Amino acid sequence: GELQLLSTAMAGAVASVMVRGVDPVPNGKLDGGLSGAIRLIDGVRVTTTTMIRDTASHHACDRPVTAKYIGDYAELRGLFMDTWGVCAGPQVLIDEYMAVLVDGAQAPIDVQPDFAARVGELDAGIDYGLYALRNESVVRAYGVLTALLHERMREAAARHPVPAKLRELLEIPIDRKHYPILRVDHPLQETLRLDLDVAAWMFERAGAGLPRGVLRSIDDLKQPDLAPWADNQRKLRELLQVPEELAGLMTELFALDRAVLRALEFEQQKLNDRLRRAPGRPLSSDDVAAYSRRYTPVLHRVLAEGLGIGITTDANSVSLTAGGQTLLLG
Repeated sequence: GELQLLSTAMAGAVASVMVRGVDPVPNGKLDGGLSGAIRLIDGVRVTTTTMIRDTASHHACDRPVTAKYIGDYAELRGLFMDTWGVCAGPQVLIDEYMAVLVDGAQAPIDVQPDFAARVGELDAGIDYGLYALRNESVVRAYGVLTALLHERMREAAARHPVPAKLRELLEIPIDRKHYPILRVDHPLQETLRLDLDVAAWMFERAGAGLPRGVLRSIDDLKQPDLAPWADNQRKLRELLQVPEELAGLMTELFALDRAVLRALEFEQQKLNDRLRRAPGRPLSSDDVAAYSRRYTPVLHRVLAEGLGIGITTDANSVSLTAGGQTLLLG
């Protein structure tokens, strides 16, 4: 976990030179040393990201992770192989790099200018990586929580009369056939719990050196405050003519959407301030789902298609369009 945190922070430092607000490096003009460094760093980041989710709860403090262990894991899982070739250098150089990074071996060369000089504002760059990891943790948690809501909606649909299309979509299982990069080392419920635990740990560790955000922890997303949504739930049920249980679960989803988007927009503004760049457009649920849809259902799209409605969510409101009527949930 600490290695994944370090590698993400360092990758962020390199990436920051291209996205900072002042004197950004144009695409295609990145310093050759940094270009090489990002490839080295990203190999460790991708491998340790996979490891931490694959082997969660398997290791105690008396089982240290060594350079050889990481290298052997990548080889065993074929993580250096891609559809179009192999994304790695000679094994001897991989071993040499991993020994420096993980085992504290002396670097064989002294490259000048050094990493900090090439990056420029190194502290801001590392913060960029930490903000990115904290946001990734929120998005991963969002994917897990919507997957859990999906299962509850599927069970509710089995108990109540709902449109046939919605029932059909909810019955599509969350498995490797439908979500090719879903981990299948554990049963689905255990996989989701492990992913949520990892997201919570990453959120806490990445945020240790950053200003406090909207969320105190990932736990804030597990039980969103539904009290302000009671009237919205009634309006939702009246507009869509759905069972009360399903309306309640939809209300939970929309409350989660809002909480996640508010947290991400706050983090994004802090990140923009740190890199001295102008803010982009407001985020929507579709932006958040762009990541999690690879391994869990995009629940608001399931509902939109299954109920034949339009759903638009941002940090301030949820807009539902059905039968020529529009309902704004604030």
